[in-house]
Amino acid sequence: MSHSYRRVAPHRRPADTHRLTEKQYQIMSTIVDGTHDAAGNPCALDMEQLLDRLPYRTTRESMQFSLRKLEGRGLITRDYEKRRGRCRALVYPTKLGLTALTNQFSPRPSTAVAEIKLELDLG
Repeated sequence: MSHSYRRVAPHRRPADTHRLTEKQYQIMSTIVDGTHDAAGNPCALDMEQLLDRLPYRTTRESMQFSLRKLEGRGLITRDYEKRRGRCRALVYPTKLGLTALTNQFSPRPSTAVAEIKLELDLG
């Protein structure tokens, strides 16, 4: 029996373009907060700085995966610069990324909250 597989383009729902998970929201907030130095001048975070400033602990690999997802959605962009003697990837929020946070797109509610809302609607 032979199976044929075809590549399917990733499905992107327009209504969910700005929806962020709780961790994506924390990452975006950290990137936006970290884009100014002590003097108030715009400055981007590199991976080490981002990992140090996050409110939770994660691995470098996990963060790279999350950043690829955010970059694929157009919420961040990356550039490279020599810092501390090495070429480092810098993370910048895009206009869309800033809009997602300034319009107060909140993280998805937990399933428990969704179930309570459903019960209230049905009850």
